[in-house]
Amino acid sequence: MRIAAAVLLMLIGLWSLVGGGMQAVAGVSVLATPPGELRYMMGWLPAGLVGFVGGLLCLSSGIAFCLDRGKLLGLVAIGVALCSEAMFLPGMLFSPTAVLKILLLGFCAFGAAEVGARRAAAKG
Repeated sequence: MRIAAAVLLMLIGLWSLVGGGMQAVAGVSVLATPPGELRYMMGWLPAGLVGFVGGLLCLSSGIAFCLDRGKLLGLVAIGVALCSEAMFLPGMLFSPTAVLKILLLGFCAFGAAEVGARRAAAKG
C-alpha cells in the first residue's frame, strides 16, 4: 500500500508540475493582454503556482514514501495539491480529470498511514 501510494504520488507530482506550469504560463500571458480581454483567466496564475509547488512536494514525498519516511511531508503535499485542485475547479465548473486527481490524492492519504508503521512495530 505504501509503495502504491508512493508511485501514485510521484505520478500526481509530475502531472501537477506540468499542469501547474502551464496554468502559470497562461496566467502570465493573460497579464500581458490588453485590459478587458480574457480577464476570467486571472486566477490561473495563483492556481498554477500552487499546483507547481504541490507537484514538487508530491514528487519529494513520493520518494520519501518509498524510503518509508516523510509521513508529515506527504500529508502536507497532498493538502497543497488538493488546494490547487480546489482553486482550479471553480474556473472549469467541472473537470473529470480534477475529480480523478482528487480521488487519487485521497488514496495516497490513506496509503500515508502505512508510512513508518513497520518501524513503529519494531520499536515496541
